[in-house]
Amino acid sequence: MFGALVLAVCTVAATHGSEDPRVMTEGYPLPFSRDLKYATQVWQIRKRLYEPLSLHEVQLLCVATTIRIQYNWAGEQIHFMIGATLRCMQELEIHTAAGTSKNTVEGEMWRRAFWCLVCIDHIIGSYSGCPGSVHNDDYDLEWPIECDDEYWEDLVHPFVQPSGKPSTVMYFTQFIKLCNILGNTRRTIYASKRPKISMDAKDQDWQRRVIMQFDSELNKWQEGLPAHLEWNPSQLHPTLLEQSAMLMVYCHFIRISIHRPFISPDDSSKAPLPMLISTNAARGLCQIMHCLKEQGIVPIAYFEVGLAAIR
Repeated sequence: MFGALVLAVCTVAATHGSEDPRVMTEGYPLPFSRDLKYATQVWQIRKRLYEPLSLHEVQLLCVATTIRIQYNWAGEQIHFMIGATLRCMQELEIHTAAGTSKNTVEGEMWRRAFWCLVCIDHIIGSYSGCPGSVHNDDYDLEWPIECDDEYWEDLVHPFVQPSGKPSTVMYFTQFIKLCNILGNTRRTIYASKRPKISMDAKDQDWQRRVIMQFDSELNKWQEGLPAHLEWNPSQLHPTLLEQSAMLMVYCHFIRISIHRPFISPDDSSKAPLPMLISTNAARGLCQIMHCLKEQGIVPIAYFEVGLAAIR
């Protein structure tokens, strides 16, 4: 199974604009010809469904879903793959604080894989409207250790990030927190049936309370961002620029998701609050994407630009 994981990583590498003829497949148009010779071999490794998933299989599914999201969109199929994998990980108790060993390489890789799938599950659900495979109160495992991979197996201080050097994983932790907020909005604002706790409230009171709650969560998240992950269009470090951009793009996207359902065409006011906030968020999102385009960076979050359109 490790061989399939390597092929999946090669698939991702080949898709990123490579013009090397060795990664091209004759007879297929770009960009699909870049990764096809790797992708077609990934799924040739099969195993029985009732056998427990290995770490490499879970990592393979994380990479495979990323590939399909970017280049071969199929929402229902991806959602099924993620849901089945998360259920298998729950069977192994990876979703619990006691389910993974602390300060070990294998335990940290299991945690990262679980959080990766949770984030993808929330994002895919916001695209497709499918209910989440897991909810925020279904798991209690710790955040990923904010330590870069090269310091995991240090003989003196394992899993200790050097002072003065921010870990790249800090971005992942902040992104998980954003996705958890997104998951809560899907269970509340976009639920097919309003939660029982609010059934007796008047519609306007319920709307006001929900908007204030999620706006407060987003504002609190933004205030807690590390300084190097705050959006700064003048950021010279390309990795930090893209990380901060991705966080703010999703922050704007979630804010629009919170307010857009409450935009009413019957509102007689010139600038109803949900419309005003959504418009400002959409404007900020577009400015960030324009900045990245000027820098020659193509972010993964280009799909959110279309979804954030105010209809």
